Amino acid sequence: MEAGQLVLDDPVVRYLPEFRPPPRGQGEPGGEAVTAWQILSHTSGMRDIAEPLERVGIGATRIYEELCRRPLASPPRAEYSYCSDSFYVLGELIRRLSGLPYPEYLRERLFKPLGMVSTSFDPGPAGARAPFHAAPEAEPATEDTFSALASLAHPGAGLSAPAGDVVAFGRAMLFGGTLDSARVLGRPFVELMTREQTAGILESGTPPREPRYALGWAKSGLDGSSPGSPAQFGHAGATGTRLWVDPAHDLVIVFLMNVWGAENHYGLSAVQALYGALD
Repeated sequence: MEAGQLVLDDPVVRYLPEFRPPPRGQGEPGGEAVTAWQILSHTSGMRDIAEPLERVGIGATRIYEELCRRPLASPPRAEYSYCSDSFYVLGELIRRLSGLPYPEYLRERLFKPLGMVSTSFDPGPAGARAPFHAAPEAEPATEDTFSALASLAHPGAGLSAPAGDVVAFGRAMLFGGTLDSARVLGRPFVELMTREQTAGILESGTPPREPRYALGWAKSGLDGSSPGSPAQFGHAGATGTRLWVDPAHDLVIVFLMNVWGAENHYGLSAVQALYGALD
């Protein structure tokens, strides 16, 4: 986008001619109306295909092809519904526009410049992993789930990284896309990505709620239930992880745990404790 190759409000089909999910119902817009803006804000109308364990052996290409032909669950921009799998479409956009597979693109354009040397879609051999004590109630399928994610290189859920690497990424975002001498994104684009984009759009569910979402970032500081400022942005992960950036307090918080499906309570408790320590 920064190079002028992609316009967020352009229909994705302009760049990916095969991306044509049918509409939910007759007379409604279908995939021809879906934009990268909607995918990044989870308002595209797409839904996840299956749980990670059900995708073993399927492969990223087949998941993308399925997204191209699966009917939308709602008209684009009609509602917010979090969809990790829709990021496979963004991964294919990266490949078409840059000529690089998205894992390689991220490695060359983001991880290497920021010194995130241990960040990967594959956690690596057992000898490279830190020792840990498993919780007695740990889900026995967790290891298989991680293996499935690694094999898929899931662009919306599959990265593994130590705390230091995540802090480096958070600091780059805090400083407007630059860390030390490495510039990975211009400040205007960081400001665009971290600005709320879902005002007036409700999340599906009972009762419906305001999602408070930016472009790939959650805006927890806007809902009044956390100590973050309105400028805050961040994201949680499927295993209880959390990255929290608050420019108003010059603050980057990284909370890591590895319990599949963990509640947000643990990460938010850590965030609240750290705010409590501020002057």
